[in-house]
Amino acid sequence: YFGGLEGVWNMAGSGSTPQSVMALPILGTHALFGLGVEPASFLWSAILLGCSLFLLLRLMQRIGFDHEIGLTASLLAVISPLAWVGGTLPIDFSAGLLGSTLLCTSLFQTEQRSKQGYLWRTASYLLLAFLLLPENIWLAPAAIWAVNAQAKDPNQGRGNAFSLTVVGIACLWISVTSGGGHWSDLWRSIMGPIPGSSSLGEALVFWISGLGFAWLGLFYLLFGRREAEEQPAPTWVLAWIVVGVAPLVAGGLDEGPRGAFLLPIAAVGLADWLTRRAHVKHRSRWSATLLACQLLLTTGCVCMLEHRDPVQSWSEAAQEHFRRDDLFVSPSPGRAYLARFRQGVSTCQIDAQGKAVHRSGFAEPAPGGLVLDGWEGSVSYPTLDPWVEAQLPPRGPQRRPIQVLKKEGLIPAPQRP
Repeated sequence: YFGGLEGVWNMAGSGSTPQSVMALPILGTHALFGLGVEPASFLWSAILLGCSLFLLLRLMQRIGFDHEIGLTASLLAVISPLAWVGGTLPIDFSAGLLGSTLLCTSLFQTEQRSKQGYLWRTASYLLLAFLLLPENIWLAPAAIWAVNAQAKDPNQGRGNAFSLTVVGIACLWISVTSGGGHWSDLWRSIMGPIPGSSSLGEALVFWISGLGFAWLGLFYLLFGRREAEEQPAPTWVLAWIVVGVAPLVAGGLDEGPRGAFLLPIAAVGLADWLTRRAHVKHRSRWSATLLACQLLLTTGCVCMLEHRDPVQSWSEAAQEHFRRDDLFVSPSPGRAYLARFRQGVSTCQIDAQGKAVHRSGFAEPAPGGLVLDGWEGSVSYPTLDPWVEAQLPPRGPQRRPIQVLKKEGLIPAPQRP
């Protein structure tokens, strides 16, 4: 479990407007089949992870790798800890992997039927990758580098690069203004929590092990020795990899794995390494060994993340003490999220000043009692959001005394100062 999962809150109608185009099938599944927003997000995340595998295979085919090599490299990317954890969360990680794989395929496909075919195809796939996951716009420098290098002369290259830069700036502007956010919000979407957050050490361990053997492919693309007649990797790959390691530099796992930029390029590097370095007679043995080791590494990472679950004890206490007609007020994004989407109680997440960040009411006609979050220590009494006061019944026999959920259980709330 990771953080407050803002995207699920937004699709449930609390918070800013969802920016990813993946909100449409999720909300459609929710409306047509009566599936909750969070289960629908889980479902589509898994579907897109499977679609990404087929797109990776298509990418390998476009470049010219044989089927066995392409399948091995694609599976190593998809079952890496980073892809497996991200693809099994109700977040848009899988949509980002899908979009970045489409763009990667476009950049490697250098043939063009018209004079500006490569530019138009790259711009189209960059826009589609952005729609699937706004953070994919950070791949624009690699795309700009590619269209500039593909031009027949310097003037055409500069014109193509300028045109694609305009597309990237427009996407950035749309991303910021459509959600009512700020430029820093989009920056944090890829970089995650600032260095020094409580999860920094665990995040670095996860990131280092998150790609597993995919690091071998990245290393080979950048530093691998090649014969004079062998074709080197395109220069734009460097810009792609620099963007991909940004979450690693920032650290922080509070909101889950961020971005999937490295996976398509890492898969290409692995296929290249297997093709050039593994003898034909031993490729099947190499493939089976790498896949088995990657599965073991993924299992270990998943066990580590489950062990670090910071809300497991709270979830057990909430399951025991919450009533269906409670209204839970908490400053914690994680506990508020779990109360809303897992416990099914009316919930209000507040900030330090008591203003509602997210709110959701279920009890009819009104919640019978107010439960404050005192899990991490003493309970402060900020001015409660007017929505909280409006949800409670008038003072009387129907309104239970205010209680506090602490590690020792539910206790009466102390008197307000």
